[in-house]
Amino acid sequence: MRSTLTTFAVACTLAATFASTSAHAISFGNKDEASIKVEKGGTFKGQSVLAIGSFRVAFVTEDSAVSTSHGAFSGGGSAAKMTGILSGVDHALMQKIADEVYADFLKQAAAKGYTVIDSAKVAAASAAYSSVTQTVNFADSRVGTLVIPTGQRSVALAADNSAKESHGSAGLGGAFGNLGKTTAKSDANKAFPLAAKDVGAPVMGVTIVVNFANFKGTSSSFGSSKATVEPGATIDGTNKNDLALFTSILAWDAKSCEYIGCMARVILQGEIHSDSPIGDVSKSKSSSWLASSKGTATIEADPALYEKNVLEVTSHATEMMIDSIAKEK
Repeated sequence: MRSTLTTFAVACTLAATFASTSAHAISFGNKDEASIKVEKGGTFKGQSVLAIGSFRVAFVTEDSAVSTSHGAFSGGGSAAKMTGILSGVDHALMQKIADEVYADFLKQAAAKGYTVIDSAKVAAASAAYSSVTQTVNFADSRVGTLVIPTGQRSVALAADNSAKESHGSAGLGGAFGNLGKTTAKSDANKAFPLAAKDVGAPVMGVTIVVNFANFKGTSSSFGSSKATVEPGATIDGTNKNDLALFTSILAWDAKSCEYIGCMARVILQGEIHSDSPIGDVSKSKSSSWLASSKGTATIEADPALYEKNVLEVTSHATEMMIDSIAKEK
C-alpha cells in the first residue's frame, strides 16, 4: 500500500499482468533480498528484558499495484493498475494466525535469551500505559485489518489512521500527500517511555503486515507502465520510497520521545514472498482504454494453505527482526 514518484519518459508502453506460479519456495523481493535496517539500536544495548506495548498482525484483504508514466517532451503517457481481492479468510482465522504469530515471536525471543513482559503485565505496572486508549480488535488501518493476540492489549502507533495507498509508481500529488506521515505521532510517543521506566525495560510496538500477494508497479525510462500481482503469502516491508513503516519493531526506552524517529526502529526492507499456493484465482478480468490498462483478480483462499504459508513467512520475518535486535545487545 504505497506510492512512489512518477517516472518521466518519451515513449509510452504499458502492461498489467496477474502472475501465478506453482513453485514451492520463498523468494525475497523482485531484485534485492529482504533485509533489516536498525536505527537507534542503542536502546537494545545490554538489555535481556523486553516489554510489549503493542503487538499487531495486520491482514491485507484488498490491495493494488499502480504504475503511471508521463512523456517528458511529447506529452504522452501510460498507466497500469492491478487490483487483488482476498476472500475465504474470516476473523476467526485471522485471530488464530495472530495468536500463533505471537507465540512464535515469544519463542524466538526466548531462544535469543530475552525475557518478554507481555502487555497485560505492562498495563498492571504502568498507569501511563494502561490509561492509553486501546486499539479495537479487527480495526481497519493503513496497513490492513489489525488483529491483536488473545488476552493482550495494543495501542495505536504513528500513521495507523493514514489513508491506504497502492504499491508502485504513482503521481507527484500522491507522494506529496503522504508527507504528513513523516510527522505523524501517537500517544505511544508519550506513554511508552513512561512505561519503560515503570517496567525497567524497553517497550516495543510490533507490526507484522501479512499480504496475500506481492504487488508491484514499475515504470521504465522508456515510458512503459507495468503492474503485477504474484499470489502467495507475503510480508510487506518498507521500500525506499515509503514514508511510513510497514513490518517493523519500534522500541522506546525511558528517555523522553517527542519527535518522529526518536525511538529505536527495526525495519523490514523489501518483501518476504512465498510462491507456494494459498488458494485459487476465482475471478480475473482486465480492460484497457487508450494508454491505460486495468485488471482485477479475486483469490479464494484455502484456509489450511493460507495459514501454513503465512506462518512460514511471518516466522522468517520475526527471525530476521529478533536476530537484528540481538546483534545490538
